[in-house]
Amino acid sequence: MKAIATRNVRLAAAVLLVASTLSLARQAHGLDTVVYRVNVGGPAVSTSSPQWSGDTSSSPSPFVNAQATGNKTYTTSSQISLHNSVPPGTPASIFQSGRWDQASNFTPAEMQWNFPVSTGRYDVRLYFAETASANQFTGARVFDLFIEGVVARENYDIYADVG
Repeated sequence: MKAIATRNVRLAAAVLLVASTLSLARQAHGLDTVVYRVNVGGPAVSTSSPQWSGDTSSSPSPFVNAQATGNKTYTTSSQISLHNSVPPGTPASIFQSGRWDQASNFTPAEMQWNFPVSTGRYDVRLYFAETASANQFTGARVFDLFIEGVVARENYDIYADVG
């Protein structure tokens, strides 16, 4: 399994995303200051500063609408190979967990992440790894990413991107 980091996406004001593991950095005076990091579906990871906050089944991140959608977390002990798009120093363990949202007639709400931020320019870095063996083929899991209500990635397929 390979893990990747997507290209940076710029946005302003409040943030609304559908994502896997993510990092949000504010840009000011030519410098990036990390505002939020979430180890989606997994425990807090403190190998860097600021630490990656946790998001588990028993203690969901306050930034995800887990209660509204019933989305689930998962973990794997499989070895993860990091793609060259992943920044040096990024802990491999963040790619061994995730959160997924099963399509259902009973939970019409989609998984969403909402991070309160002040007005400004931000880089949103999304980190993906397709760890479910049932989805390790092109077309198995295709989804759209929205930021501020605008499609940032349409028909994104992790496996087609990095295998």
